[in-house]
Amino acid sequence: MKTPTPERQLAGFIAKFTQEMATRIRGARSKMRKRIPKALELVYDNYNFFVIGYGPNERPRDAIFSLAAQAKGLSLCFLQGAGLPDPKGLLRGSG
Repeated sequence: MKTPTPERQLAGFIAKFTQEMATRIRGARSKMRKRIPKALELVYDNYNFFVIGYGPNERPRDAIFSLAAQAKGLSLCFLQGAGLPDPKGLLRGSG
């Protein structure tokens, strides 16, 4: 039996969501790939979330952004957010 490609594995993870959420995840992923095309994608299951992280290497701690999906929604997370300047107070959360 042939091992599925990473892209097919990712498609399988996304297919477990409702059609609406899967479409949202694929769209957000497409936008992230266009925005930061050289970033490595790190895919993992983090408790109740399906996460696609974006960073310069394979170390999750060095990721800069992530898409975190769950049945109720999709979030864009700024993983170094607590250290980002936010003069207009647009970012929510504590890091």
